[in-house]
Amino acid sequence: MRDINPIYLRAGASEVRQVGQELGREVVKVARGIQPKPVTKGTLQVNEERIRFRSRWNIEKLKSLQAVPNYHQWLSTGRPIGYPSDELETHLTTVLINDQVALLTMPGEPYVDYQTSLRARLPGFDTILAGYSNGYFGYIPTIRAAARDGVVYGGNAWPTILEVGTGERMIDRGIINLYRMLGKLGSAAPKIRSNTRIEVQ
Repeated sequence: MRDINPIYLRAGASEVRQVGQELGREVVKVARGIQPKPVTKGTLQVNEERIRFRSRWNIEKLKSLQAVPNYHQWLSTGRPIGYPSDELETHLTTVLINDQVALLTMPGEPYVDYQTSLRARLPGFDTILAGYSNGYFGYIPTIRAAARDGVVYGGNAWPTILEVGTGERMIDRGIINLYRMLGKLGSAAPKIRSNTRIEVQ
């Protein structure tokens, strides 16, 4: 997640060791509290789709200003230095495991608010938002961060390649996909084209 910092921004060896020990203690605590449940008939559903977004910036204007494109690693394969296109194609993957674990991907560095939103909007699910997936399209700030943060964390700066609102649209689309997988959006709803359901014995 893009907008998360450790406790110490300029940490030495002792601070790194302290944070590592705190993290380790929490991992052990959580691990001891996990109660595995047997699964008699597991399922795995996967949906992959492509969604097109506009570039956030006026590319021709940037070129005329001779802005340096040194952070625009915008292609879904490889990381070339250069300007992005006016329109970009991204990949969104939605995964549902045993109708319980929901995983959604984003092709860049999403802000942590997206994970918080996904969890809040899917009560009863174990949710995972995986960034850096299916290509790299720079920072993905929330609308609020893009309007508020200026250059802090890249919320309103050059490394944000995709138009404002991209992350919110991806979260919405992923949640719709999940509820369709569960059959909760009605029989009249269009089927997910590339949805795959696998039964695990």
